[in-house]
Amino acid sequence: MLLASAAGNAGAVAVVVTLLVQMLPILLVLVGLFSGRYFERKHLRYLDQAESEFADIVVSNLKTPVGELDLAASSSIVDGQVVIANDALKSFLSGFRKIFGGEMRSYEVLMERARREATVRMLTAVRAGGFNAVCNMRVDFSSVMAGQKNSAGAIEVLVTATAYKLR
Repeated sequence: MLLASAAGNAGAVAVVVTLLVQMLPILLVLVGLFSGRYFERKHLRYLDQAESEFADIVVSNLKTPVGELDLAASSSIVDGQVVIANDALKSFLSGFRKIFGGEMRSYEVLMERARREATVRMLTAVRAGGFNAVCNMRVDFSSVMAGQKNSAGAIEVLVTATAYKLR
């Protein structure tokens, strides 16, 4: 009697193990999806808060300074750089967009996050240098690891500007 129940339990264990092995890829995709969304939203909230802290800094892409300069103060070139990778799940799903066409929203969000993060880093350098304005701001994008096999790919953003002090 005891042997029969042990054999029945072994069969049940084998069924459970088989189901877990078959469900593991789906579970991993779901964990990746939800954790990726969580960290992306967390980063966007951080950027909103950081950008509001730098609202007092005058930012311009014009080549010449805007406003009345403090002639006693110097100016400096400042920059901010970031490399952000797309997660593998989004890269995999974007492959279907390449086949059927359409807007690649996941890459748009990635580009937005990278641009905003690089700008915040540049503004941190502005504030650290004692400046309160920038002109000639430029944003450069480049692909990192693009086209490499088994790579999610990444984007590098470099933001440069000339920092100066207004009266």
